[in-house]
Amino acid sequence: MTKNKSVAKKDTVYNTYKCRWCEKEKRESGFYRCSITNKSFICKNCIDHKFDELILKYDYNRAIFIVCHYLDIAYYEDIAKVVENENIGYYIRQLNLIQNTIDNFETSIIKNKSVEFTPPDYKYTETKHRLGAIIEEIEQLRDLF
Repeated sequence: MTKNKSVAKKDTVYNTYKCRWCEKEKRESGFYRCSITNKSFICKNCIDHKFDELILKYDYNRAIFIVCHYLDIAYYEDIAKVVENENIGYYIRQLNLIQNTIDNFETSIIKNKSVEFTPPDYKYTETKHRLGAIIEEIEQLRDLF
């Protein structure tokens, strides 16, 4: 005589999130942890695809920089140089190894002194503005004499 054991099935509840780029509902495993933590909600597939596109347009460091902005995670040039030619997932794993909580993008840029903040166009505009003010002062002085 065999005994029939009734085995209760576990109802596993998966957290699902909607990717804000492809608008598909995906399980938590379909997102990088930082994407959920920082509420950027961009799935791994979309980020990986965007990273591949950026690599074709820009150098590796700039592509990492842009993706960090999308995910609102820290950009550290030192890590980007160490993991150069790896995928974005590898960069994120290395980032997770060095810090318990991932800095957001803005905080990391402020900490990272090697990143230039001023866009080149703004530099030229500011210089032109300063020169214009100096020329104006010279003209006023000339009118006095």
